[in-house]
Amino acid sequence: MTSDTGSSHPTPERRRRLLLWIALAAALAVLWPRLNLGMDQVKSTAMFFLALGVLIYIHELGHFLAAKWAGVRVHEFALGFGPRLWTYSRRGGTDYTIRWLPLGGFVSMKGMDPEEPLEEDSLGAKSRFQRFVVFIAGPLANLLLAVAILCSVRFLVGTEDPSQVLVFQVHRHSEAERMGLRVGDRIVAIDGEPIESRTDLIERVHASAGKPITLTVVRDGRELSLRGTPQPTELGGKVVGLLGFVPGWGMGPRQSLGESIREGLRDVGTFFVLLGEMFRYRELEHVGGVLSIAKAVDTASRLPIFYYVHQLSSLSLSLFVFNLLPIPILDGGHLLLLGIETVRRRRLSLETVRAAQAVGLVIIGSLFILVMYKDLLRWF
Repeated sequence: MTSDTGSSHPTPERRRRLLLWIALAAALAVLWPRLNLGMDQVKSTAMFFLALGVLIYIHELGHFLAAKWAGVRVHEFALGFGPRLWTYSRRGGTDYTIRWLPLGGFVSMKGMDPEEPLEEDSLGAKSRFQRFVVFIAGPLANLLLAVAILCSVRFLVGTEDPSQVLVFQVHRHSEAERMGLRVGDRIVAIDGEPIESRTDLIERVHASAGKPITLTVVRDGRELSLRGTPQPTELGGKVVGLLGFVPGWGMGPRQSLGESIREGLRDVGTFFVLLGEMFRYRELEHVGGVLSIAKAVDTASRLPIFYYVHQLSSLSLSLFVFNLLPIPILDGGHLLLLGIETVRRRRLSLETVRAAQAVGLVIIGSLFILVMYKDLLRWF
């Protein structure tokens, strides 16, 4: 029997995904209290799961719509995992369900099991082009979501205002943490001299290595004076002062629709440029896993809404890239197998598909362990 190499979600894979998400949730529940995120734990956890759940659901929605377009019978389109809470069945055999764990969703298509016989409405019976569309639709949905977010938020909410300098992140055990700087603080002056921009702030802190300075910040409508000493640090071949925090911009006025679209597309391009540079220069220390994602979402949730939504777009773009990696069990892996099938002009054997999926599972498991280990070293 020939295999259904057109299945983007074999039944064993769906089970592995569910077990993986349960493991991630358990690990996060154990480690979260030690993250010291400075926010109510329940609210932070909810923000994290909401963000990730929405992005994964949109991904699966892409596969679902493509399967319907290709004439593939969809047994179930689910929001969440676990036992069913609610089911709506339509003529044609598709169950639309809501489940207990809101960690995304899944699509159950006919032909998901490689050992199933090929029938007219099975995914594996469709043309290579139709299967290609089904495979690519999930990642493409994440890409389109990111573009829509980046374009619409500038038009509906606003954009960055370089004249306002906010604290985006405070590094643990840093001078900034010691002096009491918090995420969301707006820095208005150094030693009584007004701050004109983020660049102005950085240059003045760099020039104050080893010298005490006073930052004037606005927090909850009140001005506070925080005193600290930038720590001498070698950077780019010279010694500069660092406090240990990441500055960003405040919110500015809304943009026109044309400007919003242009700037949103520019942001998407910038993401891929930075991603390419990271791998080009092998700056893989910046790669993070679930704990880093949780930290980033939590930090963004305490800033103006522009930055939280912007973080969601970055996560959506990351899912787009990750799922296109040519690793079997990911969408990119299925595209790879489809490409091999196209070159050979015949289907791959069931044994070959199983072996490829086993290798892919080992690779994904190893990557998960590696990034989790890096997260633990980074945050503890």
